[in-house]
Amino acid sequence: MKNLRIYGKAPYNVAVIHGGPGAPGEMAPVSRELASGWGVLEPLQTAESLEGQIEELKSAK
Repeated sequence: MKNLRIYGKAPYNVAVIHGGPGAPGEMAPVSRELASGWGVLEPLQTAESLEGQIEELKSAK
């Protein structure tokens, strides 16, 4: 996934997913807090529909 923020250290066992279209990056404060104990991935989803965002996550490698 090209739009991905990484917090903390590997292994990355936590992924934070925002609540819907138009909210990329909104989980940054949560990600920073969790990173003190876990490796965290925050995908910055850009699709404009929920279905599109689901497909973005499915296709992430």
